[in-house]
Amino acid sequence: ADDGSQGSKPYFDLDWGCGPIGLIIGSEGTGLCEEIRSALAASGGSDAAGDGDMPVEIKAVHVPMKPGIESLNAAVCGSVMLFEYMRQQTTQQR
Repeated sequence: ADDGSQGSKPYFDLDWGCGPIGLIIGSEGTGLCEEIRSALAASGGSDAAGDGDMPVEIKAVHVPMKPGIESLNAAVCGSVMLFEYMRQQTTQQR
């Protein structure tokens, strides 16, 4: 999850049904640390096996909040995003 300042988009604008998804949750208020951001950038979106069988896209998302609210607890943020994942999965199956 990201705080929205690094070119991310709201979590509900992501198509959570586009394939396998890994979710990395950053710290409250500051998002992902620079070490994780650098590792993701260095991966260049390559798949874990490195065989090219699975194209990988790295996308930053955030939970939009009203002005004056600094951050959400990281567990709450993750729960909100996982709920959206399940909501989209259920909607697509109908």
